[in-house]
Amino acid sequence: MLNSLTVSSGVWNKPFESNEHTYHIEVDNDISSIEMYATTNASGATIEYDGASIAKVKIKDKAKTAISVTVSKDGERRTYVLVFEKDMDVEMDEEETVDDVKTKEVEVEAAQTSTAGIRRAKHPMIQEARLMGNNLLRRCHSLGI
Repeated sequence: MLNSLTVSSGVWNKPFESNEHTYHIEVDNDISSIEMYATTNASGATIEYDGASIAKVKIKDKAKTAISVTVSKDGERRTYVLVFEKDMDVEMDEEETVDDVKTKEVEVEAAQTSTAGIRRAKHPMIQEARLMGNNLLRRCHSLGI
């Protein structure tokens, strides 16, 4: 789990807590990238920002951009989803997509919470939750959010 998670710009909808997995952050419309800063006290753990080790991520010129932050160690992983929101008009297709993503976020969070502390090799629900999370990230990227 992460001890802290901050970003270079934006207003969070709630303070960071390591057991909360989804956050919405309001950013100015001219923001095109964000620096992220995450820490964990788990020695040897790796932290990925939207699938890469680079902590600077691109924010799309859309109303919502979903970015994942994943901490992994010894086959266990925890994913946090940050949804960066700009004050822009949302087209109907994009609005429907955002609703779909929110539904998936809830499903992934529920799966992560219900399987916390159980090693993937010992419980098939961990594999299913991981697959759901990966599918959510692929869908977000393909839809441009």
